[in-house]
Amino acid sequence: ILETGESSPNWAYAEMKRKVITGLAVQSEKYGIGHAVRLSSLLDVTKKHGWSPSQFDLTWLVGNQTQVSALITEVQASDCLVLDVDPRFVEENLDLLDQILGSVNQAKCALVLFDSRTNFPVRQDISRIQFDLTICPYGPPGVEITKDEIIGFGATIFDASLEELRIEERDCQREPLNFLIACGGSDPFNVSTLYLRSLNQLLTQKFDVEIVIGPHFLKSNLVELMSEVEKSKHEIQLIDSPSNLTSSYLEVDIALITGGLTRNEVLFLGIPSVVTDLNVDQEVSSQFFESGECLIRAGTCSQGDEWLIESMGTKILKLMTSPTLREKMSSNARLLMPGGGSELIL
Repeated sequence: ILETGESSPNWAYAEMKRKVITGLAVQSEKYGIGHAVRLSSLLDVTKKHGWSPSQFDLTWLVGNQTQVSALITEVQASDCLVLDVDPRFVEENLDLLDQILGSVNQAKCALVLFDSRTNFPVRQDISRIQFDLTICPYGPPGVEITKDEIIGFGATIFDASLEELRIEERDCQREPLNFLIACGGSDPFNVSTLYLRSLNQLLTQKFDVEIVIGPHFLKSNLVELMSEVEKSKHEIQLIDSPSNLTSSYLEVDIALITGGLTRNEVLFLGIPSVVTDLNVDQEVSSQFFESGECLIRAGTCSQGDEWLIESMGTKILKLMTSPTLREKMSSNARLLMPGGGSELIL
């Protein structure tokens, strides 16, 4: 502009305006809360860059055309739209997604998609829409970047509060051990109860155990869990629907978890863990981390409750009795689960 003497083009003024970014996710007892939590963490980071973010839960829009129309108005005013949904939701609600995404003026608004696998099944299901960027925060260690794709655990998004907890070395020699049971926002297979039952059968010594109750736990599962709590000799604290697990991570020595977002957070912080996978997708990535001696797998839910409880007990005891193993696991986990995913994506 200085060299030619021409006035500033329109885009120069546009850059000075507050960018509007809209996030669409799902959460329920069926889909869990990982999609919504991940998206919320990303949108929080955009505020530091001067963007104006908003987030909507698509599960509440199904069958409500009035709310869908209101959302479309929001979407049409956006500079960027980020979609983070479960593949099952896509299969069941293609018409809804076509209606919302089809309203986007792609000359003005960038479309970003979080997908569940490296072969991008969600993108294939919504193939009518051209996404400017597709992100799969799973697959290979590190990150692989092309013009319109980001793949790998290097693209994992964490809540900003976790960065402060990520220390170079954890005290893996501390006694007595504190346990955290955290199995996601819905825990559809009631793995929380299985972990506590395993602890009750395994340990005569009293330990401090925190159990996270997600917002979408089934009532029947809660009844079973509370029955197991009443039988327990351990000092148990129930944490109901926390916005994040930062405070719980502060004092935990061993985490008993499932293979979703919580697993990635535990790895990022270097917390020794036993992992039970809910499905084959989780199993594949957990096996990768187990091969790098970052965690110990108890198994997959399809293997049955009694088998899992016995396996959980064996793996928990292995971690409890070996501070050296806990130290090694903690160090390896931080190496294979890097941070900075939010800034990389932005």
